[in-house]
Parts: sequence; structure tokens; C-alpha cells
Amino acid sequence: MKNRLRILTAALAACLFAGCCLAACNVHTHELTDVQEKTATCIEAGNRAYWYCEGCGKYFSDEAASQEIAEADTVTAPLGHVTQRAALADDEIASNGGREVWTCSRCGETFAEQSGKTPVDVLAKMFTDREFYAEGTENGPDVFTSTQIGGKFAPIAPQKFVMRFFMGFTYDVSELVSGQNVEVHMNIHRTDANPNWWQLVFRYHPTAGQETVVIEASRIGAGGRTAYTLDRAFSDLIKEQNGLYLLLQRDGDRLACYAEDADGKPQLIFSVTGFSTGAIYQMRIAHFENYYADETHGGVIRDMTIALDTVDLSAERTEYGEPIGS
Repeated sequence: MKNRLRILTAALAACLFAGCCLAACNVHTHELTDVQEKTATCIEAGNRAYWYCEGCGKYFSDEAASQEIAEADTVTAPLGHVTQRAALADDEIASNGGREVWTCSRCGETFAEQSGKTPVDVLAKMFTDREFYAEGTENGPDVFTSTQIGGKFAPIAPQKFVMRFFMGFTYDVSELVSGQNVEVHMNIHRTDANPNWWQLVFRYHPTAGQETVVIEASRIGAGGRTAYTLDRAFSDLIKEQNGLYLLLQRDGDRLACYAEDADGKPQLIFSVTGFSTGAIYQMRIAHFENYYADETHGGVIRDMTIALDTVDLSAERTEYGEPIGS
């Protein structure tokens, strides 16, 4: 019995010794990576300086690995924008159509609102308060030649823009009677297009109780015009304003047209391809005798403004300062 006890005691001692040796052999040695401090920006998080061991996945505040920290303790939060309102010059416009921007004093970026959520660019304003008319059977006296950032009377070369303007008539259309249909044309001339002009036709039929508004998109020489009839709700607005505010949205070869409703929100009329990617070098207005035109009844296009490098109408604004599509 005593011999058996001695054997068990010796075996236990041997096991304990082996375990201690094994534990000593398995002691982890940290291989630390020195992570440098990164300063947070307005929108991106930063980090404090720390050491990280990939072998055990632990974080330390010191090179000796004596002070372990949590991963969350290494992160510094974004600083956020500090914005100030800035009014634009008379010849400037924000890419969202606004007349003011908010500029961040930290990063210098500009935004549509104080919170700094919607970035905008400051662009040169074009077509500012220009008006041109067509009276009687003649084209209007003012052949409207386009302008471009960097110089006057240069073509509009950008492939993305939104242009807003009023298109209508110089007289009270509410006095029209059945059969006195009226229309006014915008001829858009482009380079590298055959033929080089494209028409936007605005037509109003005043039949009492059945008033209709028709916008025609016309690829001259490519199958003629395509007519798009607007909701009759627009007829009341036309009688109130003697026309409508329209927006043309260009994205390369694609052209879309919207009409602003009574709330100033754009309603899509058409979206077509085949407009061409040529620069726009001239815009003209035309009015014709067979559509109730004489020396006192003519057409008008006015209040033209343009925002370049944007095709996002949800960001555009009306002249009243309310966001379209909000």
C-alpha cells in the first residue's frame, strides 16, 4: 500500500512539473504594431496613437503593453462641420439653384443648408433675367445667344445642366375663346447635329371646359414632333400666369422637360434621347400667324437661369426659394 502511494505521489509530482514546463513554454510574447495618431475630419473618424498585437487581438496604450485598452477607446469621433451662411454674388448661383450657401470653416466645403448634409458647388449664373419675345408673325427681335462660364457668347458645352425659364404669351390668355389656339416655339441650335436645330413647342387650346396644354418635342428631320399632353390642372395655372415655368434637364444625348405645378414642383412631361451631345450655341423664339399671332399677341421666354454639372432636380430650387420635390 505504501509503495503504491509513493508511486502515485511521484506520478502526480511528475505531471505537475510537466504542466509547469508546458505553461512556461506557451507564454505569449506580444508583437506590437505602432499605430500613429490620425486626426479626425469633419466627416471621417480619427484615432489616437496606440499599439496593437495581431497575435492576441489586444490593444495597448503603451509600447510596453502594460496598459490594455478597448478598441473603442482608440477611436476619435468626426468633428462635424462648422458652417456659416454666405450670400452669393449677382453673377453666381449654387448648383442647387439657391442664392446662398453655407461654408464650413474647417474644410472649406460649401453646402445647401446649415447642417452641412448637402454639398453644392458655386457656379457662374447664366441667362440672368434675360427676356426675348416674338410678336406677330416674326421671330423675336432678340436672338438669344448663349453664354458659358469663362466667357460671354460662348456655347454651352457642358453635358449636364438644368435650365429653368418661363415660356408663354404677352397677353391675357384667359380671354381666348374656342378656336383661338396659341403656341410659341423655342428653337435650340446645336453644333455637330444634322440638322442643327431642335424645337420645343408650347401650345394651348382654350376650349372652355376642355382646355388642354401640349408640349411637343421635335427632332427636326428625324420623324417630326412628338406631342405630350399635360394634365388639365395646368390650364388654370396658364390662365393665371399666361404661361408656365419649364425646366430642361440635359444629360448628354438625353433631354427631359418638366413643368412646374402650382406648388412649384416639377412634373415630368417627357424624357427623350437623340438630342445630340453638341454644344448649344443659340436659342430663338418663334411665333406664327396661324396660331392667333398679331402685333399685340405674341410669345415670350424670360427669367432664364441655368445650373451646370447637375442633373438632380430634387436639389434644384424655384425662384421663390422652396426646394423642388420637397
